[in-house]
Amino acid sequence: MLINMSKIIVVPRNKEAEIALDYDTATPDQIIELKLKDKEFENLWDKGIIFLINKISIVILMILKMNISQICTSYISRGMN
Repeated sequence: MLINMSKIIVVPRNKEAEIALDYDTATPDQIIELKLKDKEFENLWDKGIIFLINKISIVILMILKMNISQICTSYISRGMN
């Protein structure tokens, strides 16, 4: 018997939701869920989309952890207006 499994990608909506996820107490309104069937996940994996999502997530987390003044300083030092 072949069982069709699914994958669920869970993303917190904000920092409070991220902390709640760490303690498995996040409520449905604090998260975004993307439900994928095995075949859908495999297709995204094979095409490198899951890899890109992970890379983008890392960059976003790095940006969020930067101090706003560091972002402004970096922005100005690059001559961007």
